[in-house]
Amino acid sequence: MQSSIRIPEFIFHASHLTPGEVFLELAVVLYEKKKITLGQASELCNLSQLKFQHILASRDICIHFDKKDFKKDLKTLKSLGLL
Repeated sequence: MQSSIRIPEFIFHASHLTPGEVFLELAVVLYEKKKITLGQASELCNLSQLKFQHILASRDICIHFDKKDFKKDLKTLKSLGLL
C-alpha cells in the first residue's frame, strides 16, 4: 500500500528544509520512537540502510537491536557456515 501526503509549501519555507530533508526528519523520528524499522526508515527517506545508520550515529541515536535480532543473526551466520 502506498499513500501520498501533502505538505504545505510554508513548511518548507519556515523550516528551510527540502522535501528530501523533511522525509529524512520524519524517518528519524519514527525510527527513534520505534514506530518503523531501520529498513522502512531508510526506504522512507530513499537512502541505503548503511547511509541511514550513519545519519543515526551522527545524531547519537542507537540502532534498535534486541536479543531476538541477535539470535536471528546468529542463526543466519550458522546457516552460512560462518560460525
